Amino acid sequence: MTDTLKAAVNTLTPLLGRWRGQGSGSYPTIKPFEFRDEYYFELDSERPLIHYEQRTTHRELGASAWVSSHWESGFLRPIEANIVELTNA
Repeated sequence: MTDTLKAAVNTLTPLLGRWRGQGSGSYPTIKPFEFRDEYYFELDSERPLIHYEQRTTHRELGASAWVSSHWESGFLRPIEANIVELTNA
């Protein structure tokens, strides 16, 4: 890995770890809801990549059970000093 790529990856290291948050939403066409998001960022030990995973659960307001909503996974890859590629599925 070049020094430039190492430096670019290092600028992204504040993202590493697990991040959680929650909120609520409402739209005219659906019932109000609450949601929880969880993100996990991990440095690849062999390549200049940061793997991330995101999962969301939700529930209607007043409900007790949280239900899986969606999930995605991908990579952040520095291309050069100020350009990062995001690949997800």
